[in-house]
Amino acid sequence: MLRQQDVGHRIVVRRIVGIREGRTLFSDALGELVELSETHITLATDAGPLRVPVAEVHRAKRVPPARRPTAAAVVALELAADEAWPAPVRGRLGDWRLRWADGWTGRANSALPVGDPDRPLPAALDAVQRWYAERGGTALVNTP
Repeated sequence: MLRQQDVGHRIVVRRIVGIREGRTLFSDALGELVELSETHITLATDAGPLRVPVAEVHRAKRVPPARRPTAAAVVALELAADEAWPAPVRGRLGDWRLRWADGWTGRANSALPVGDPDRPLPAALDAVQRWYAERGGTALVNTP
């Protein structure tokens, strides 16, 4: 069972939600333990706060923090999206991608700064601003 030192950590709670045809029905909830008392457990879930009476708790335990995707996975996804929905006008600044779609959507009118821009960052940002100004737009940078 949980203890006060688990407050503030990610937990999973399996609770009893009913009985059907003589079998106990369970539901699991995952979130951050906000409060632990003698009568209830409160956790912050993605759907909002959930207060579970202790009498309904079948099992509860601390679990590891949620994993974040690797930087390489995020870059791969951004590049795949860029290939799947290309802007009508495209440019490159080293590995960075410059995209222009005459003002339609932020993504299609923004620089995608993945990889090396082949110059120091201040110079790269100046080049991005010039590229968009030449097209009558404002430089936007879509950081993954």
